Amino acid sequence: MAKVKHNPDAAALIDKGISELEPFAQVICKRLRKIILSADPELIEDWKWGPNYYLNGMVCGYWGFKKHVSFVFFKVLCLKTRKRFC
Repeated sequence: MAKVKHNPDAAALIDKGISELEPFAQVICKRLRKIILSADPELIEDWKWGPNYYLNGMVCGYWGFKKHVSFVFFKVLCLKTRKRFC
């Protein structure tokens, strides 16, 4: 598998992006971020189309909009089983 290049400014981009969301979405996105980062110390926080989290591939991502927040799992099995071939 090719090594994924991560955005070195991801944390700052996520902080800035969250601060510009609707107040209700800021609360939800901050909480999601905290939960995701505490799920596995090996997860890598990145910025692609918004916050994305990697562990041998994209695991999940989220983002806030005017009236909702989206949260997507791409490879949830990798978190639950910690299988490295996911």
